[in-house]
Amino acid sequence: MKLSVVIPAYNAGNYIEAAICSVKGQKSFPKDSEIIVIDDGSKDSTIQIAESLGAKVIMQDHKGAACARNAGLNAAEGDFILLLDADDLLADGAMETFFTPFDSDPDLQAVFSYAQEFFSEDLTEEEKSGLKLKTEPYGGTLPGCSLLKKSVFDQIGLFDGSLHGGETVDWMVRFRSAEIKSIQTDTVTLRRRVHANNTGRLYRKNEMANYAKILRAKIAAGRSDQKRS
Repeated sequence: MKLSVVIPAYNAGNYIEAAICSVKGQKSFPKDSEIIVIDDGSKDSTIQIAESLGAKVIMQDHKGAACARNAGLNAAEGDFILLLDADDLLADGAMETFFTPFDSDPDLQAVFSYAQEFFSEDLTEEEKSGLKLKTEPYGGTLPGCSLLKKSVFDQIGLFDGSLHGGETVDWMVRFRSAEIKSIQTDTVTLRRRVHANNTGRLYRKNEMANYAKILRAKIAAGRSDQKRS
């Protein structure tokens, strides 16, 4: 089973080494696997660090995380896909959590898990006081919290590149509507780094607007289905 780990990165020089090492350090990291870093127009040392750690690097102009993930998915050669953000870490034992259910159920298409937040070590105490940290594990949406067969993307499609924020929610709506066989575990596989420049925080307004757009589209699709039935 070949695994492709897809990591979009934009000016992630401070964190990309830790992210890649958290993958390569997994006890059950499949040998015949690849780590693909999609550099989304970074101006720092992201590319050099990723290449020095043996990752395959794809460079593109700055287009956003959705387009970067799509570029990685198009280049991926693995049978399985694991998405990870460049500033986050895989938790110890994540690979066992992900792969074990597939060993016992050949029809399974996806395994979902939990995330646990932590304050980035480069934050001052003053900066920490201005940020909110979820103290309990929670169900994550895709990056670092899922292992999917690549064939799922053939069925569902890629991420909506026009969305800058909320693109993973849009994809999950399509996934759930397709009724693909999956399971949800309560094991933490992702350590989500909270820092001053989290993409979700920087693009919060876009994300909220996109959530509304996604919801409207889902409601409209439901009405269309009712009319056809």
